[in-house]
Amino acid sequence: MNSPLSKFLSSDNHSVFGDIVTWLQGKSNNTRLNYQAAVRQFFEFVELDLDADPENQLIRLKKITPLQIAAWKEYLRAKGLSDSTIHNRLSIISSMFNFLQRPQADGKPLIEYNPVQGVERKDLEVSAYGRSRKITKNQFKKILKTINKEIKTTVAKYKDAEGKRAFTIRKKLVRLLRDRSMILFYVLCARRRTEVVSLRGGDITHHSPTRITYRTRLKRGEVQNKEMPPPVWEAIVLYLRVAERELEKPTPLFVATVDNGKYLRKHYQQGQALPESAGLVVEKPLSGRAVLDAVKKYAKKANIPGPSIDVHALRHLGAELYYEISGDILETNRFLDHVRLDTTQVYLKQLRGDEHRHWQGMANELGIEMDVDL
Repeated sequence: MNSPLSKFLSSDNHSVFGDIVTWLQGKSNNTRLNYQAAVRQFFEFVELDLDADPENQLIRLKKITPLQIAAWKEYLRAKGLSDSTIHNRLSIISSMFNFLQRPQADGKPLIEYNPVQGVERKDLEVSAYGRSRKITKNQFKKILKTINKEIKTTVAKYKDAEGKRAFTIRKKLVRLLRDRSMILFYVLCARRRTEVVSLRGGDITHHSPTRITYRTRLKRGEVQNKEMPPPVWEAIVLYLRVAERELEKPTPLFVATVDNGKYLRKHYQQGQALPESAGLVVEKPLSGRAVLDAVKKYAKKANIPGPSIDVHALRHLGAELYYEISGDILETNRFLDHVRLDTTQVYLKQLRGDEHRHWQGMANELGIEMDVDL
């Protein structure tokens, strides 16, 4: 881990930070980075020195009080952080203290109590999936129409092009076909961003000409096999054919269409480019940021407000569509791979809003009528 905490991994002296690093290592990469940043910020606030003697570190940590936690909470609020973010930071620090309360080799915990538990959090307005966003069906149709129109225009240009210009145009066509297949994947399969960009050739299984499945690693680490809708697979096949790619087992499914130009290093993961004769791609999976940029770019071209559109909005649309068509909350829960049913219920509630089933009857009781002749 590229953090001041990582140095304790190689320390000969046992320190409380060694236990914290152990706690962090049990998290997924993105979660670990998030937790690591929160812990570092908290230690800076309470002025807990990472370079102090291990014994003094533990003494200082044991002396942290609920009052200090409450002060940190107000500090975060003064910085303009949202209630959800503050609640998340407090939960991370609480999780750390809970871990340090576990018995050590001598049967005794390093920390005897969790000071975060002494801080009131009811004043934080937090709702699960409260920031959930989705694009509407019409907005998605506009995005898809925009991509398809650009594909047709690019194909027409390619037919009349030669030499280097033809190569450049074909590279653009490959990118468009790749992006279309990815966007269809995210909506029709309602997968998370990393679950799609991490797919490789070996994750695809052909059971029959009309039945394809893919293997994906879920958020909690579990591996599942899922059916791939034919429109998604057809879009992928066209993308691979135009890109002149052979999908081998270790090969990423979706890759960059460019070499490692300096201007792309922040968007694409580094990799060695193939010769032009072998195709148009760098055989490394796209970064999540590259996918996000692509989605926002097409949304902008379709005249859809950008700030509310991200990759997860595609999953949200897929979730709502699946529930609308199936009408079965349990089936939708399995489709989304939520561990708990109430997670799916809250998820859909936030996306769809609370239904007001009796407004008409209430209005009738009060004799309320809408004026239509103005």
